[in-house]
Amino acid sequence: MPPLPLDDAINEVLNVHLSPFLPVAPGGLPNNTVQIFEAKRRGVGLGDRRGSDTRFGVTVSALRGIQLDGVARFELWDTTPDAVNTSIDAVQANVLGAAASLRSMGFLRLALGDSAPAEHVSALNAWRRTAELPFLYEYRARDSDDADSFIVRIPNRTDLEERDGTNSSLEILSGAMQRWDNERAPSLILRPNGGPRALRLNGLDAMAFLNGIPGGAVTLERGVSGATGAPVLHATLDSFLNAIADGPNPQLQAIVTLPSTAAFLAALGPAGAPFELGDWDTNLIRDLYVPHSRSFDTPVTLRSGRDFLAIRHDAPAFAAPAVLYLRLQADHLRAGR
Repeated sequence: MPPLPLDDAINEVLNVHLSPFLPVAPGGLPNNTVQIFEAKRRGVGLGDRRGSDTRFGVTVSALRGIQLDGVARFELWDTTPDAVNTSIDAVQANVLGAAASLRSMGFLRLALGDSAPAEHVSALNAWRRTAELPFLYEYRARDSDDADSFIVRIPNRTDLEERDGTNSSLEILSGAMQRWDNERAPSLILRPNGGPRALRLNGLDAMAFLNGIPGGAVTLERGVSGATGAPVLHATLDSFLNAIADGPNPQLQAIVTLPSTAAFLAALGPAGAPFELGDWDTNLIRDLYVPHSRSFDTPVTLRSGRDFLAIRHDAPAFAAPAVLYLRLQADHLRAGR
């Protein structure tokens, strides 16, 4: 990875964080300014890398950063020495008063530095004064070069849908995943591998780039292959999950349908912080994905190879460029539990 540009850190310090503290100069005078006149770069890790952002247990972007050790200089103008002195004092007080907020934004160190006395500029018949602000700032960036590898590593097709095939066993129990997009939307069907171990489901995760479309209806079904009788119909996701949860008499055949993919995501719970990932709609802008997650209050256990939990889309694919990743959190139980 190339080094992070120092100019990006300088621009963020000046234009995002410090410029808002500048008062407006009286009419006819030069604009009040803040500039960095001394700056040193410090690395925060190998290749400026400070960590990774993971989704569904897969790295989607590298968290990078550099530290900027520098001195900012405020230059203020006014018509009298008292007025410019008052303005400088106010700027310094406001910066120190916002120290906690600035610290949360990346300022690791912030102090008051030298402040020259007011200077008369005869050509403008005005007064100018400067004040310095030494600081240490950590600029944080996200490199989503790893995003495409995430898309590649999640298969568009899984063998978990094969009820009787030899590949129907769950080999990776960190979570069974499926992807829906405008090319195909295969059902996610999860069942035990038919051996002595039951499968316990602990939650459901989704991350979506719906790109402004609602998506088709989504159906969740808990069933038993070959069982007779119709599944119990539920009106809400909460009712469905409560009914199939482990307990004295869990419903072994139950179903719920949400009217759209957007409604399904809303039922999962509040949206998490969005993040950029790939460019599926090929508009040269990184797609913005929104995560949703639901941890089951009580697990749902599938005890035999006939038991299954399925999540289905009502159409073969989305009607427009969009992507949804689904993951069921699952683990095997020991025999007899």
